[in-house]
Amino acid sequence: MKWTEEKNWFNSSIAESSFISAPDTFVNNSHRGIEYVKRALVPYLEGGDTLADREIIYQMNSHLDKFKDSKILILGGGPTASEVDWKVEDYDYVFSTNHFFMNDKIKNINVSLANIGDEVRFSNKELHEYLEKNDTILCFENAGRDPRELSQFKKKYGDRVFWAHTRYHSKIGAIPRLISIAVLLGAKEIHIAGMDGMIPNHLQDKHFHSFQTQKAQSGTLEHGKEQDTLRKYSEQFLALWDYLLHDIGKSVSFKNLGHGHPCNISTQVLTGVLGEEYQRYLLDRSS
Repeated sequence: MKWTEEKNWFNSSIAESSFISAPDTFVNNSHRGIEYVKRALVPYLEGGDTLADREIIYQMNSHLDKFKDSKILILGGGPTASEVDWKVEDYDYVFSTNHFFMNDKIKNINVSLANIGDEVRFSNKELHEYLEKNDTILCFENAGRDPRELSQFKKKYGDRVFWAHTRYHSKIGAIPRLISIAVLLGAKEIHIAGMDGMIPNHLQDKHFHSFQTQKAQSGTLEHGKEQDTLRKYSEQFLALWDYLLHDIGKSVSFKNLGHGHPCNISTQVLTGVLGEEYQRYLLDRSS
């Protein structure tokens, strides 16, 4: 059962797309295939063999093996990461992203893996203080920063640094790609908080970004009229869940910890296609 038609960079505009290409052409696609990775990432984050398939191209790393068959908590920067209840001891591992180390609760736990985008400055003292206290594995996806800085960062943290490049590549933030990585590394159960989408205008004085309080939303969708922006977010969240539930994550159990929160677009989207009891379907699709 599929809910959506896949939009990618070859059959739609990049802004509307949730994927770089079709699965069969991902590795060798002309926009962001393996040649892009070899040119933009490998020279600066070298080391280890490369795995390339229909959904992901990544730098193999022995630290990643432990995530197979595990239960993972994934924390994004949306309000629900701070406003809903979660306990680190309920999980085998915790994944997060970008400025996670600035959150008062998250900075006091050991995040096992974090994807780090171009918005995070390597000069940030809090980042290095956190990494000195913890053994976090760091994933880089993009090549938008000075390659010399990337090389220096790799030298400093060694095999704790790797790169990954997913076919899924929407405009709704880094957490969807991190979820994809967790699934493709073999996780058996994934719970998610802080993947909310946009904070509506009328709620921006009540709910805040969990890592950067002045940031109103996650992702890189263009701002416009609120209802139009919400429609675009909803379309891409539906495409994400369709992909996770019916393609790469058929055997994975999911839970939306942000369920019912007024900023949580997944609640609205999943209730719309599955009804109020959608969480049961996320946890078990065998029946």
